[in-house]
Amino acid sequence: MSLFESREEMLSEVETTLRMECADAGHLKQPMLEAFIERAGAMLAQMTSPAEASERLGNIAGRLLPRPPRPDVRVVPSELQRIGERIIGTVAAKHGLNADELKGAGVSRAVCSARFEAMWTLYEARRADGSRRFTLPQVGRMLGGRDHSSALHGVRRWKAALAEQRRGAKVREEHS
Repeated sequence: MSLFESREEMLSEVETTLRMECADAGHLKQPMLEAFIERAGAMLAQMTSPAEASERLGNIAGRLLPRPPRPDVRVVPSELQRIGERIIGTVAAKHGLNADELKGAGVSRAVCSARFEAMWTLYEARRADGSRRFTLPQVGRMLGGRDHSSALHGVRRWKAALAEQRRGAKVREEHS
């Protein structure tokens, strides 16, 4: 009598055992990992077709072997970088600051306000066809390597400040 009721149950058990060994093998060096994967492949090849063994082994090996580095898609193209630098410089000068202060870690009200305006200005910059010139991740990277959510926060804060200025101007007009 067999220990397993079906071939699929046996394969599932072998795969589970290999996964558990994988968890333990996560700290192994590359040559040892390759030897482990080779042994696992031999075990699977005895029980399945070559194609099925390869697929199951790929699932296991994918968790163990280091992945090749992904290309850096976070780089802002040089033409956009020049446009962004001009916008940041203009906004900084308007507030009596320099561009490095906007890109830095400063949290004073004056620096944050200018940074929010720069984020909004970059994000709202349009191409001739009306599409946005900069994405939120690009805006964040241009202003000191910040996250897209920080850029979104800055855009929203500056929009709120503009709306408040407009409301204040209307109230002053009404009282004049």
